[in-house]
Amino acid sequence: MEQPISTTGTLMSQLSPEHGEVSLSNGKIVYGHLSRELKRASFDWKEGGIVLLEMTIYDFDKARITGYKEN
Repeated sequence: MEQPISTTGTLMSQLSPEHGEVSLSNGKIVYGHLSRELKRASFDWKEGGIVLLEMTIYDFDKARITGYKEN
């Protein structure tokens, strides 16, 4: 199994309680979804917040959100 690519991004908009649009440092917008652990945690994520992401080499349009910190 391939190792995921870890990076950070900025939450641009929250599409649902578990999904959002995230801007990467190169300007690309990706569709982010909360990891299973973050779904269980109760927190408010806001536009402009910094998110930790994992991506696969097979799909650069989607990312798993594994962490969050307010900007």
